[in-house]
Amino acid sequence: MNDPAAVLRQVGLRVTQPRRAVLASLLQAGRHLTAEDVHREVQRTLPGLRLQSVYAVLGDLVRAGALRELVLGRGPAVFDPNTSRHHHLACRSCGRLTDVPCARAEDPGPCLRPTTAPRGWQVERTELTFVGLCPECGAGAGGRPGQRPEATAARGSRRR
Repeated sequence: MNDPAAVLRQVGLRVTQPRRAVLASLLQAGRHLTAEDVHREVQRTLPGLRLQSVYAVLGDLVRAGALRELVLGRGPAVFDPNTSRHHHLACRSCGRLTDVPCARAEDPGPCLRPTTAPRGWQVERTELTFVGLCPECGAGAGGRPGQRPEATAARGSRRR
């Protein structure tokens, strides 16, 4: 669903101009964005919206289930409008993130379950990131040896 107002209504949030603009920027981007990326995009339509307000809206959208927040290592969080069950591929060289479906998408539970979980834990979802080289980095000089994906995830979230 690519209509921000419809998505907001579906998750039970009031439709406001900042929420529509923030969600629209993520839905139109076609990639994972940081809060700063979203703020930059939203400034085109709502120039007065502060970064702090963007963070607040992103938090509302994550809590309501309209977005997923991904924290990869030490880089900034990125936001994913794809709320279906899926995992991610992360390029260890450029930080590019790509969605990949779960192997068993028909199973209503988490895609993967721990074989033994500490007593009292209830697994609600799985967030798995596969790390490697994207086609562009793999075909070129390859990744820079020793570079960790968390060091470049934020930079890569800006790439398509």
